[in-house]
Order: sequence, then C-alpha cells, then structure tokens
Amino acid sequence: MLTTSGAALAQDWPAAFECKPLAETEDVTVGIALSLSIATPLQAEGAGRYAEQNLEVDTQVFKTSQDAVALVAAGQLDVMIGGLSANIFNGIASGLPLAVVAANGHFGTEPPSGFFVRSELLDSGEVKTMADLKGRTVAFPGAAGSGAAYFAEIMLEQGQLGYADIKHANLGYADMQVAFENGAIDAGWVTSPYMVPTRDSGAARLFGDLAVAGNQTAVGILFGEALLKERPEAPAPFCVRTSIRRVRIWHPATATNGRSSSASKRPAVFQRTS
Repeated sequence: MLTTSGAALAQDWPAAFECKPLAETEDVTVGIALSLSIATPLQAEGAGRYAEQNLEVDTQVFKTSQDAVALVAAGQLDVMIGGLSANIFNGIASGLPLAVVAANGHFGTEPPSGFFVRSELLDSGEVKTMADLKGRTVAFPGAAGSGAAYFAEIMLEQGQLGYADIKHANLGYADMQVAFENGAIDAGWVTSPYMVPTRDSGAARLFGDLAVAGNQTAVGILFGEALLKERPEAPAPFCVRTSIRRVRIWHPATATNGRSSSASKRPAVFQRTS
C-alpha cells in the first residue's frame, strides 16, 4: 500500500527481508490515537512482540492521529498508526518525507464503530431523519479531512448534509459519552471500545445506515524518512513480524475468551484519550 512518494522513499530498502530479529536493539517512536483498530501496538508491547525483534518501542498517545503526522514529517516520531486523513496525502503530494506502507485496520460489513444521535432528540421526534441534524452539533475527533470526519460525513450524506451543514465538536472518543449525557453534542461518530459504553448508557442510540461505512480501509501505518532511509533494517521487523503476531493476539483461533491472557500490560492507557 505504498503511495507514490512512499514507494520512492522505500526503494532503498534491501530487496528482501528474512525478518530475523535485529542484531542490535533499535529505538522506534510510535504515535497513535486510541481505538481498538489502532491498539495493536500496545498489545504487541504488552505481549513482548517488539522485544522479540530487538525493538525498543516508545508508544505515545495523541488525542487524534492527525496530531502525530507533522511530528513524523519532522523526524520527531518514526511511525504513526492511525486514520488515513487528508493531511497525510496532501503532505505526501507536497513532498513531505512520509510513506503510507500498510493498512492497519479494515472495516468489514459490520464496522466496529457507529454514528450516534442523542436519545432525547430521537424520543422527542426532533430528529427523525439524518436531514434533521442540519445546524446541530456533531462530534468526531480531528478536523475536517480526518479519518473520523470521512465516516461522519458519509453518514450525514444520507440526509444530503455535509461538513458545512453541521457544527463540528472536536472530541476524543472517550469524551463522547459524557458529552451526550450532558447535552453538549447532538450526534457523533464513535468507535470501539467507546461505542459500547455510549450505547449502554442510553444517552445516545445508533442512527442511520451503517452499511455505507463497511468494507473500507480505515487505518494505516505511516513511516517517516528517518526510519526508512537511516535505519532501513528496522521497518520490516516492526511492520511485518510484529504486525502479524499482534493481530494473532486477537484472532479467535489463538485467543481465549476473545483475547490472549498476555495481550496487554497497559490496560490503563485505554481509560482516556485526552
């Protein structure tokens, strides 16, 4: 999944990788925003997958993945794992030293996310169709052009609405349940694991046809030039072996009760995104 500029950056990689553990420990800094589709670096860290490859990974949490992109371009982060936002592709098109090297999340026919509307508005009849959200406050993390904005907007299109038709609240997923409960927002795009407590609270309910969000790649792995050119041995063990192994942590064939007992040593990091 290399972009054109990314392919140019990656052409200096060795022709083939056996993906053996690195001979010497390499430090890699990673920026993520929290959702289950982006949580695999934390699972890999907790399960010791990086250590197996002689990778010392420093995972830094951001409110939105958009916040990490500029740091990767500036060489202050090596990797960003997050939503495929417009600023990534605009940056690559303008010559920033970035490469989208792989997908890290794909929505199936039943996406682990949803578009919610405040229950009070549904119960009162103020919102009956998507078009009734015109002029109302809709929440999703990041600015216009973010991955979450894309999914919120394709849901709003069911009412012939776009970004210009709503009031945008830039909220982290962890803050949306409370915002629904106190009436601060009217609708929002919420992803796992936060959609479950939002739904169970009764403060908001799923709304619209979610099928339009299915079968789409939502999350990518972004490398910076410093990692690709200055340390070309590190990307393959990071991206290939640990990616495969950390996904297997959650695979039903290898997990117990839906997950491995060694999946994470950092559960507290999921408490908040901001």
